[in-house]
Amino acid sequence: MQNNLGEFPGRVYLAPIKPGNLQVNLPEGNVLLDKSKRSVEAVPDYNALVCLKKLD
Repeated sequence: MQNNLGEFPGRVYLAPIKPGNLQVNLPEGNVLLDKSKRSVEAVPDYNALVCLKKLD
């Protein structure tokens, strides 16, 4: 997974979640979240656009 903030190499497992959504474990997935959009309490904004690429 990657976006304009970073890259997260990992494995994809299918799960019963709403189509178009992606679940990432934290804190590993924090590299994809914008640090400037955190609340005063440092809670991340969990909305991020990412691109998935299949590796051979």
